[in-house]
Amino acid sequence: MMVRKMNMSYGISTAQKFVYHYFKFFHGLRVSFAFVIVFIVLRHFSDESYNYVLITLVSILIPAPYWGTILMRSFQRIIGIVAGSALGILLLYIEILSYPLMLIIAIAIIYFSCIIALGKNMYIGMLAAMSVSIVVTAPSGDMMEGVFRSLQTIGGALLALIFSIIYCPKGFIFWRLKMSAVLHDIAHFYERYTLFKPEENIDDWKNKLANVFSTLFLCGNYVAAANKETGIPAIYFQKLQNRCYRLVSILQLLSDTFDEKYYSQSLRATNPYLLKLQRNNHGIILLLSEILILGRSDQSKYDIINKLRENNIKLNTKLNFSNQSNDGNIMMLGIAIDIMKIIDDMFDLIQMNNDLYTHSK
Repeated sequence: MMVRKMNMSYGISTAQKFVYHYFKFFHGLRVSFAFVIVFIVLRHFSDESYNYVLITLVSILIPAPYWGTILMRSFQRIIGIVAGSALGILLLYIEILSYPLMLIIAIAIIYFSCIIALGKNMYIGMLAAMSVSIVVTAPSGDMMEGVFRSLQTIGGALLALIFSIIYCPKGFIFWRLKMSAVLHDIAHFYERYTLFKPEENIDDWKNKLANVFSTLFLCGNYVAAANKETGIPAIYFQKLQNRCYRLVSILQLLSDTFDEKYYSQSLRATNPYLLKLQRNNHGIILLLSEILILGRSDQSKYDIINKLRENNIKLNTKLNFSNQSNDGNIMMLGIAIDIMKIIDDMFDLIQMNNDLYTHSK
């Protein structure tokens, strides 16, 4: 078997970071150019009205799928378009027989389309309702116009599929970039709260922590795509995210304590071993942020983390035998050890992923 190429061991290039950072800009260009190209072709080669091709194209293309979910999303879109077109033609035919009956059936179709759209198959319900709306508004009894409109919607869906494949973004890369940014922010906050006294207003700090929480929550949107793209179980990504949640929760605890004007007196660690442990924790978190981007391309960072972890074990032993002279040392020691255990787990998870998927054959 071939070695899996999408896993944590492979680095993210500078070009990829640039494109993914400005992905909204590039996606907007893709949709705009797709619209203009299709519009020019239709306007140049035909005198007929093909406006429903463009409506369907833009409606489907704007929500950007990820590479891992593009087949599923495309399948849902095609089912929705085809089903909606067929139901629209059926409604046109029923209208010839009985207009009130057509209205009753139309109510039922749109109702169930909404129910489906609110479930797991959003695109099926949404596009089915849209296709029904396009086809059923053809002139009463004009079946040919209804068929023509249904073919336009199907053609627009197929064109959208073609354009969406062009440099389709990978949820796995988005996940790594966002998680790296979260860990970088966590390292910054941890350093400021433990090694320095924060100078910013506490409300600003809480707002920044809330932004970190929002970014971390957003990472969950990429898990399904990352799982499909890499074959890595979704629980792996969730475990790393849960450990980040625990780190942010600890920072929130510190910010609440600082908010009570308790920081300057009680949270200042004085034990040199504890200060060293805090600095090591800060360094490991920063390195974890970097290796999520670099992968195995810079082995030295893995070596540094291993040395810091060994040093932390020695420091922890010394701290257990030392006398903590103030409440600040006791509180910060407990927090530092909790953080040490969390980041150890995170590093072990990353290494496990590298070893499992890099050496699989």
